Amino acid sequence: MYKECCTQKLSYWHNTGTEPLSCLTLGQLIDIAVERWGDKVAFVSLYQGHSITYREARDKADCLAAGLLQLGLSRGERLGIWGQNSTEWFISRLAASRAGLTAVQIDPAYVAPQLLHSINKVDIKALICAEFYKTNSCYQILRAVIPELDGYPESGAEIKGSKTPSLKTLVIMSDTYYRGAYRINDVIASARPETLKRIQELQTKIRHDEPCAIQFSSGTTGSPKAVVLSHHNIVNNSMLLGKPLKIDMKEAKITVVTQFCHTAGITLGIILGLCHGITLIIPAPVFDARKTLEAIVQEK
Repeated sequence: MYKECCTQKLSYWHNTGTEPLSCLTLGQLIDIAVERWGDKVAFVSLYQGHSITYREARDKADCLAAGLLQLGLSRGERLGIWGQNSTEWFISRLAASRAGLTAVQIDPAYVAPQLLHSINKVDIKALICAEFYKTNSCYQILRAVIPELDGYPESGAEIKGSKTPSLKTLVIMSDTYYRGAYRINDVIASARPETLKRIQELQTKIRHDEPCAIQFSSGTTGSPKAVVLSHHNIVNNSMLLGKPLKIDMKEAKITVVTQFCHTAGITLGIILGLCHGITLIIPAPVFDARKTLEAIVQEK
């Protein structure tokens, strides 16, 4: 489907392995996963009570990607994803790569000062956020970061926050209306055929060495630092990690207990699944030992 050999630049030469590095983008990897395992279950959220196949995941991600472009985002801009593990987080991450957006993976435990720092540090243009993290209301934290939200109607609108000049769009992973926020399912449903065609065309235009994700350091020695990861970096990490783990099996499943915003959650979770056709099992929104053991027994 896509040419998989990298341009012969010194930075892409490999040594001493026997297999060349892949030059696939994450968006292209999604297409290949659908071609190979389209009707296989890609993701199971036990606590939400539903599952989604590889083909369903790509189609929904493309609709979300199209909806985001219609809201004014463009290839190369930053899309923040802030929330606990969920189907919506999974779809949002795929959508970012399909639209050529850099996914800024924000720790759901962040409170107002850390969230404000993250938004302004990398100029996030749109933020997709969860409704709650544990007992905390994410929207109430947002109200502290963007006080102007109180003056918006209970629907989506262009955000003009005095403390967050780059942020223009807020999308919430909920069916409830919040002031200034679009509901994620409304954005997905808004996708137009011509915009979906643009998403498909982008898959041959996005370069493998373009930014794919931004992750923040722990912040133990100061404010969290932003680290930019390319498609080339992320895709090859996951491809190569899967082989020594010997998980490239027909019916392989992985129970993911780390947060998707962290390296292990995205590399050894979402993208590893796409590389090797693995079904991801999410037992709970955050780590829960009992629910994890129950998921292992239930899903075998």
